Parts: sequence; structure tokens; C-alpha cells
Amino acid sequence: MDIKNVSNLQNIQVPNATSSIKDNQPKVDLSDPVDTVTLSSTHATEQPKGSTAKKIGVGIASALYPGLGQLANGDVKKGAKFFFGQMASDIGFSALAIGLASVNPALGLAFGIAGGLAHAGIAIGSIVDAAKNA
Repeated sequence: MDIKNVSNLQNIQVPNATSSIKDNQPKVDLSDPVDTVTLSSTHATEQPKGSTAKKIGVGIASALYPGLGQLANGDVKKGAKFFFGQMASDIGFSALAIGLASVNPALGLAFGIAGGLAHAGIAIGSIVDAAKNA
């Protein structure tokens, strides 16, 4: 059972959960037969996987800076790859464009444009990936 997506739970089978609840925790006796307990999703704060609101939210996070949407989805490794990949690309192309602009302005401009296109490509890829995996 996927516990992360609590909003879709209707009825689950648990061993003899009594109706008296202390500190929001049902008492469970594992030696008795199984009863059906209905759970409410009123305390769920996380958007269900695949919801439009979550897709938009992680898309916006990735639009702010690539990798943030992946982090919001819980995919730290992929988020770090997008984040540091974008940072390395921005720094590398900026350094090349600035350094070459003093020697050959046209070459500096070309690397500046290439850096902008690389930035846009990584950002769009991050937005699409984050929304797809939300």
C-alpha cells in the first residue's frame, strides 16, 4: 500500500482497531480478528500524485531555478543534477563570453547566445521533467 498518497484511502484492514483514540492513534490488538476502519483524508497536506495543482507547483519551482521542482518531488539526486548542471553551464558560458568579448566581440556574443540557449534548454527540460514526475 502506498502510504504517501493518503487522500485516496477509503477502507483498510487493520487488526481490531478500537474506537477509542488517544493522541490520534488507534489502539491495535494484533491477536484479534481484522476489522474495517474508515480513514479520513482531512489531515492530508500533500497534493495527490498527478494532480494538476502539484504539476503546476513543481513546474513553477523549476522555472525559478532548474532542479527545484525535482527537489519538491522528492528526487534529490535528479534535482541536484539539474541545479548544478545549470549553474556550471551559466558560469562556463558567461566566463567564455566575457573573456572572448575583449579579444573578438563577435565570438563573445556567439558564446553569450549559446549560453542563453543552453540555459533555456536546461530550464525547459527541468520544468517538463518535474511536471511529468509530479
